[in-house]
Parts: sequence; C-alpha cells; structure tokens
Amino acid sequence: MHFKYIVKNIFLIILFIQMQPAAQPVFEPGEASVYNFLERMKLKGVIAPLEYASPLLRTEILSQLREVEKYLKQEENPVGTNKMFTTVEKSELEWYLSIYTPVDPTAGGYLDGFLSEGDGVLPYIYNYRDSSFAVYFSPAVSFSYGGKFDKSLYRRSWGWRLSGNTGNFGFTGSFRENLEEAEQLDQGKNYTDEQGIVIAKRVGNSIEHSNTNGSITWSDGGFTLSFIKENFRLGEGIGGQLVLSSKAPSFPMIYYKYSPAPWFKFYFMHGWLFSGVRDSVRSYRTEFKGNTRWIELDKYFVMHALQLRPLSFLDLTLGETIIYSDRNVYLGYFIPFLFFRSVDHMFTHGGGDSGNNGSFFGEVTIRPLPKVSVHFSSFIDEFALSNFLSGNMSRNQLAWQLGLKYADLAVPNSVLTFEYTRVLPWVYQNWIPTQTYTNNKYLIGYFSGQNSDQIHTSFTVMLKKGVQLYFSGDVTRRGGLSEVLNQYADPGEPFLYGEIRKDISAAFQISWEYAYGLFLKGGVKFNETSDQNLSRTPLWQKGTFTDWYISFQYGL
Repeated sequence: MHFKYIVKNIFLIILFIQMQPAAQPVFEPGEASVYNFLERMKLKGVIAPLEYASPLLRTEILSQLREVEKYLKQEENPVGTNKMFTTVEKSELEWYLSIYTPVDPTAGGYLDGFLSEGDGVLPYIYNYRDSSFAVYFSPAVSFSYGGKFDKSLYRRSWGWRLSGNTGNFGFTGSFRENLEEAEQLDQGKNYTDEQGIVIAKRVGNSIEHSNTNGSITWSDGGFTLSFIKENFRLGEGIGGQLVLSSKAPSFPMIYYKYSPAPWFKFYFMHGWLFSGVRDSVRSYRTEFKGNTRWIELDKYFVMHALQLRPLSFLDLTLGETIIYSDRNVYLGYFIPFLFFRSVDHMFTHGGGDSGNNGSFFGEVTIRPLPKVSVHFSSFIDEFALSNFLSGNMSRNQLAWQLGLKYADLAVPNSVLTFEYTRVLPWVYQNWIPTQTYTNNKYLIGYFSGQNSDQIHTSFTVMLKKGVQLYFSGDVTRRGGLSEVLNQYADPGEPFLYGEIRKDISAAFQISWEYAYGLFLKGGVKFNETSDQNLSRTPLWQKGTFTDWYISFQYGL
C-alpha cells in the first residue's frame, strides 16, 4: 500500500506540472527574424546567450526577450544615463514579446476555432488553446520570380506548419512541396550556400522536390530532450558553419541539451544520415518487371560539445564528432559524456580499416569592446603535432574560421560582419564512402568543401520594425580534388592545389515582414564565375551575371 501511495502521488505531481500553462517548448525555425534582433542585443551587451546550437525553443527565445525587457526598464529609470535602445529596437521588442508571450487561458485567453487570431500574428487556419493544451495550424506558401544565369526563374512552394504543446511537451510538423522552373536550372546546387535538395520529379524545364521537418520535445528550461528533424547549425559562423550547417537536407536525430548553470551548456546529437551507398548483399530483385529493390548502407552522425563562459566576455566550446557506418546503432555513442575517440578504438583493433571517421572542433568567442564580437572556429579532421612543429601543414587536415561582428557602427540598428574561412585539402573526405562528412551527398559542414576558402562580408540595417536592408559580398575559391589515395600519402597537397574555380558576388536585398511570417522581399545579386577546370562547371554558369528576384512568403 505504501508503494502504491508513493506512485500515485508522483503521478499526480507530474500531471499537475504538465497542466500548467506555459510557452511553447517547440523549436522556432532558423529563418525567423527574431534571431537577428537577439544577435544585435547580444552584441550590445544587453543579453549574453550561451548558445552554440540553433534553432532555439520558443521558450528560450521568450526568456531572452524578457532579459531585454528587463534591461530596457532599467535604462528608462530617470537615474540612468545609458541610452542603449533606439526607437526601432523598442518597437521590435514590443512586437516580438506579443508574438512569443503565450496568452494565459486562465485569464480569459481561451481560443478555439478557425481563422482565430494568434499571438500577435496573422490568423491561423485553426488555433486551439486552453489551460493544458494548445495546437496551431497554419498554411505556408511562397512565390518567387526573377532571373538567374540570364534566364527567368520561377519558384513556388506550398505546405503547412503544425505546432502545439501540453505543459513541458511540445511538438511540430512542417511540410513543403517545391517547384523550380527555368530554362537553365542549377539542379545540383553544389557551388552555392543554398540548401541541397532531393529531386522527386523532372518535367521539361522544371523540377519538384519536398522537405519536411518536425519534432517532439520535452524541456524544463535547464534540460531539453528532442526527437527532431530540423535544419540545425552549430557555431557563430556568418557565411556558413564548419561543424554542422544547413547546406545538406535536414536529417532525423536525437538531440539533448543540458544547462544546469548560466555559464555551462552541454550538447549531444545522434543523427541518421542517408549514405547513398547501395548494399549489394541486401538488395534484391522483385517479380515486378524484374526491378531491383535497392537498400542503402547505414550511416550515422554523432556530436557532443561542452560550452563554457569562464569570463563575462569569453565563450569557449570544445567537442567532437563521429561518422560511423556499416553496423547497427551502437549504444556506446549514446552515452553523451564518453570520449568518442576512445570508444572508436574498440572497433579498430590497432588499425583504421574497421574504425570510424572522428574529428574534433572548437570555438572561441570574445567581446573585446562594446558592440564588438570576434570568433575563431576550428574543425580538426586529421592533425599531427610533429608535422605542425616542423612547419609541414600539408598533412594536417583542418578547417578554421575567423569572424568579426560590429553593431551600430556609424548607423543605428545595424550589424557589420567580416569573416574569413579556410578549409584545407581533404577535410570532410574519407576513403570509406559511407563515412564522408555528408548527408544525401551534400556536405553537412562548410558548403564550399575541402581545398577552398571564402571571404564574406555583410551589412544589415533595420530601417523600421519589420523593414530590413541587407548587403553582402563574397569571394570564394575552390581548388582541385585528386585521387583519395593522396589523402593519406605524405607530404600531401598544398592548399588550393589543382585547377581553381573562383566566384565573386555582391548582393542587395530589402525585406518587409508585415506580420509574423508574412514577407515581401526583393533583391539583386552580381556574380562573376571562372573555372580553370573545363569539365567541372557548365559553360552556361561561367561568366558575369546579374540575378534578381521578387518574392512573397507566408509561413516559416
């Protein structure tokens, strides 16, 4: 009886906790404009979010907005003299608080019905919220028309987004069906930072592809556990990220974040990748026209990282990744605090033929001056200290990135950025085809790939709430890729060996977010592409082009 009494009370306590009204513990898509606002607040020292991974939960975004609100109220005290906020930023804060602050159903905020108003946004198709449960359903559509490679380009997308929560549990589901149509269409998207696609259908000059994301998440603030398929990014990178970027299509994963103190965070991911390598043993012929049922080999991504803030102006992150394959899911990689390289030694038996593809990474972010942030990121695929000390860097396969962000330089409500990224030969590659650093044959790291570098600069300014101007410039160089045997042979190739492809671009964009998720955009981009390798780049993609577009979008 005593045991049953304890179990019953534990159950009632858990049920009571879950019944409390709360903000949605669901992930906010990385395209949401609130991230740009929070970035400016971080640079100005208003908040100090210790976040290596994005996107964030809506609850986390609300918490940071509350910190900004608290800072603003202190500033408006008559005794204060530090006027940190502009009129535009005050209106932005008020708007974002209206979006991310949930209405308390117990205080008359009960909603139920079609085309009902949401939290400071356009009407949802369906919106229900009471004291213990909330669900939102909204369409997602976009249309874009413009020119690319001196030919017209039309894009359209339709789909939906579903989200909701009950207490500390949240869920999301989104779907997009996409169409691209042009006389000259870049189907591979191999040499841009645009997300890669999996083509479902080709008809004439058009292609169709879809993408879907979703999650089921439990979070109590300091601890988050999610089964999720989403476009995650790791690191401060501006033009792209070294460890995990949104270049490849999203993949499902188990995501874990633990933050017991404001100066400490721990991250863990275990993801299921698509190898694209067929398993000839398990594949088989069917009785339908003799067609073959193809089975792909398994491939997995594992990451864990520790992030610390030892000083108010300094963030440090250290972690490692493993790409493993050709075996079932291995429980050892699900223990987040193990040293994965040591776990990998269980497979190698003193050699590399049966091992996995491991790497280390790190990032240092400092704020040396008000409104200024400097970050240095590195990704170590293979590194020999003896070679480094002797001055031989060819066989040290690593990538690094140095970036600067400056808020309100001469222009209020603005951010100026500069970043240089270098990826040495053979980074992300592997002699085992199921252990390259890819998903669906697209890099999950920096989009330009091995043997490349990029200079990226941008300037963003908010003219008023919802209206943003964006300028950017990029210079990207890509070298050659020789036979994989050379990856493991001394002395290795020098940086930018082989024939060079060079891309130079300058872009301008204006964006107006009339309401949450409702955008009107227009832009122009000047490109110049040259390639010494005559077979790598199609002739119609070489030369000088002026791309442009106008678009309408509703839904994130």
